[in-house]
Amino acid sequence: MKKSAIVVVLSVLVVVLAIWAVSGLFSGRPVKDPAPDPVVEKISGAKLIAEEKPRGRNVGENSGMRKSRRNGKDAKTVVRHVRQVEDPYTPEERKLADTLQDASDENSLGSVRKAVVAIMRQENPELKIEAINALGFYGKDSLKDLMAFLKDSSREVIDAATDRIALSLEELGEDESDFKVEFISTLLSIDGLCGKDAVERFVGQMEALGAGNAKVVVPALVSLIDGKDAGDFVKAKAKEAYKFVTGEEYTTFEAAEKWYTAKAAEEESAKQVESDGGDESGESSSGDGNSDDDSERDDGDEPAGAGN
Repeated sequence: MKKSAIVVVLSVLVVVLAIWAVSGLFSGRPVKDPAPDPVVEKISGAKLIAEEKPRGRNVGENSGMRKSRRNGKDAKTVVRHVRQVEDPYTPEERKLADTLQDASDENSLGSVRKAVVAIMRQENPELKIEAINALGFYGKDSLKDLMAFLKDSSREVIDAATDRIALSLEELGEDESDFKVEFISTLLSIDGLCGKDAVERFVGQMEALGAGNAKVVVPALVSLIDGKDAGDFVKAKAKEAYKFVTGEEYTTFEAAEKWYTAKAAEEESAKQVESDGGDESGESSSGDGNSDDDSERDDGDEPAGAGN
């Protein structure tokens, strides 16, 4: 009997304790977090440190730039630092490039020429190309200066000079056709001055001019073909251009002279016909005017005759 009573009492106590525990769980009391796992805490801390590091290739450089901003340094200081790192020129070349830029800003061809002379003694192709571009701004007036770069040892420089010369010639108007032909002829007559690409390009420009100015282009081509100074490649290309302009193969100087004389006579005849046509129309209008005057005088005389 006593054992049964003890069991009942213990059961009641267990139920009471269970109720008390459940009511305490939902009563809003804070529940303590479990103790953190040391391994997890270590990994999380490493991630936070990694995220706080500045991005970029060189953490030291970024930190230094932020520090300079915090110290109130001018932004130009940072730009100048980057320029010094990336500048393709040596200090001497940079000085020459700045001098060239100053001369260009002043729009002084004389000052640009002085800077270019000093630059041509350097070996850096980029600096020479910068000089070529500065000269190209002056078009026709700087063509002879650009010719000097065609002798350069760098292929990049030669190509840049060729492009600039060709572009300057293309920019000339139709009234400058004679000058253009004369300049190209002089350029090509110097043996070894122009490479094959340049020769083809300049001869092509002469061909384009030949359609409307054959009297100037054909003699220039003949002078290259029969001249002693032009190279074999120039002579061959000049013959091709001669055929393109005249429609005939080049054979001899006498045959070319005969074609030229016939062409000149043909053009002169066409001008004469055009001139005569203008005179005839003028005379016709003049005759009509006289007949009108005569008819007006006749009309005016009739009433007088009738009155008599």
